[in-house]
Amino acid sequence: MNDVADYVEAELKNYGVKVYRNNPNGNINLWNSEAKYYNCDFKIAIHSNASGAHNTYGIETWIDEEGSLSYSIANIIQEDLMNIYNKDDEKANRGVKYANGALGEANDRYFPFGLLVEVAHHDYKEDALWIMSNKKLIGKTLADSILKYFDIL
Repeated sequence: MNDVADYVEAELKNYGVKVYRNNPNGNINLWNSEAKYYNCDFKIAIHSNASGAHNTYGIETWIDEEGSLSYSIANIIQEDLMNIYNKDDEKANRGVKYANGALGEANDRYFPFGLLVEVAHHDYKEDALWIMSNKKLIGKTLADSILKYFDIL
């Protein structure tokens, strides 16, 4: 996902957006406070997913709750990623989900305008191949979703 984030960062910077990246080898417990320290307007955690039986596929986007500030941008990101995803069935679109405080990356108490996107499943063969073959497209799509939300694109 760091390769995907590289493409997101490059695309956002092409439009003059200031981007701060965490150290992926750093302390996950500090990432929200770092976003606050740098006075970020928005925070996105870009992950790939996995399932216990390795038979789940699809894309999902996590926010804290339906009333979260990130509700609208989460729906834009989910829809835009589904538009480029390789499966067209209802199981593939896992939707915008509510963590209700369970995920630090999408917890409004820690950072009020952030989300976590699960870009397909790295332990499902077709999803893993799709991710590896489309990192640039995924990154550009995520960036374009952000730019669209902030009325830059």
